[in-house]
Parts: sequence; structure tokens; C-alpha cells
Amino acid sequence: MGLALIAGALIPLQASSNGTLGRELGHPLWAALTSLINRFRWTLHNSSSI
Repeated sequence: MGLALIAGALIPLQASSNGTLGRELGHPLWAALTSLINRFRWTLHNSSSI
């Protein structure tokens, strides 16, 4: 339950960072792609330590 609350509290932060990244990169889809790639890399990095 606590993890769900933390995740829910971080949603506005993710939206804000994606908005800023979209403005910097010139298009929201570039921001979404960058976010997706970084999360994929993070997942691969953390799953290899299990």
C-alpha cells in the first residue's frame, strides 16, 4: 500500500519532467521516447542484479 501511495505521489513529477523535456527536445513524442528508453535501461540494469 505504501509503495502505491509513493508511486501515485510521483505522477505529477513525471508529468512535469516530461513536459519540460518535450519543450527542450521540440516535441512531446521525443520526450516520451527518451523516457521510455531510460526506464528500459534502468529496468535492465536493476534486473541483472537479482
